[in-house]
Amino acid sequence: MDDWNFNCPAYLAQRFWIYCAERDQTPGAMLRRFMIDQISKADPGFEPELEAWMEAEDAKRPRPAPGRVKVSTQR
Repeated sequence: MDDWNFNCPAYLAQRFWIYCAERDQTPGAMLRRFMIDQISKADPGFEPELEAWMEAEDAKRPRPAPGRVKVSTQR
């Protein structure tokens, strides 16, 4: 993100939403990317560690059998 210096929180919020819309990203994705970038500046090993952790967590998740979809009938 650019360095923003605003005295008005409403204007800052408006610029943030415009920033998200310009990049077609959700606010959560924008904040997550910003936080990862800031942490990576302070700790160069953070991003590779984060990637490895995400891959390990993804490997733990059970996968449905190919061709089968579990459908819930509850509402």
